[in-house]
Amino acid sequence: IWFKFDDSTDLGKNSRPTAITANPGTYKIDYSLHLDGVADYLSWQPTSSGDLKHQTFSWWQKMANVSNNWNMVFGSSADTGYCGFYRKGTDHYFAFHDTNSTTVHYVTNAKFRDETAWTHFVVSIDTPAKLFKLYINGAEYKGGYSTSGFTADTDLPYGVSGVDFLIGSQYSPPSNEFGGYLADFIFVEGTAYGPEAFGGYDTNGNWVPTDPTSGITYGDEGFLLQFKQTGTSQNSSGIGADT
Repeated sequence: IWFKFDDSTDLGKNSRPTAITANPGTYKIDYSLHLDGVADYLSWQPTSSGDLKHQTFSWWQKMANVSNNWNMVFGSSADTGYCGFYRKGTDHYFAFHDTNSTTVHYVTNAKFRDETAWTHFVVSIDTPAKLFKLYINGAEYKGGYSTSGFTADTDLPYGVSGVDFLIGSQYSPPSNEFGGYLADFIFVEGTAYGPEAFGGYDTNGNWVPTDPTSGITYGDEGFLLQFKQTGTSQNSSGIGADT
């Protein structure tokens, strides 16, 4: 949400950065996954590799344990790749780390402390184009990075055959678990999408989710987790079901 003050009639009226692109009545997230920040996580090991150079990650979150030194949203058992939040002093910073600081490694200057609001994150990566984009509630993050590094055309460690893809943990064995709630966790391989693939602005200028079951090409190893079920397996009855 942003404001402009150049209109004397609508002084201070919310002005959407884009046109109205979503109706909150057409799609509603009904389920989320609570992770305790201590021992809870999901794990999946692909049997074949997807596109490792063009990938998108999208999720809604509400962090509930900012006292943790780390809150890892997802990770890979390959070379300790991870994405999440790490604590420095009393503040959390967003970090994406792929293998080591000479490949893809970003740490924001922005601080993340809110335990009350749902927030949407999109990470979009195209390694041949040396493209790393972070979007928060539909807006591209442009606040700068305290650490950044990118080697073009590198392979990302997600969707790799025989390698654990972890949600809510950094790497195997699980560590630095995420404490809070996750909803509509999406992994896409083969396409570097922007946020408009997963959400839009309503009539009040709020960023809201759109239906992720249409209009998105997930790729062979991509998935959508809506956490509709209650079982602990990856089949259709489990919370890890690809919906």
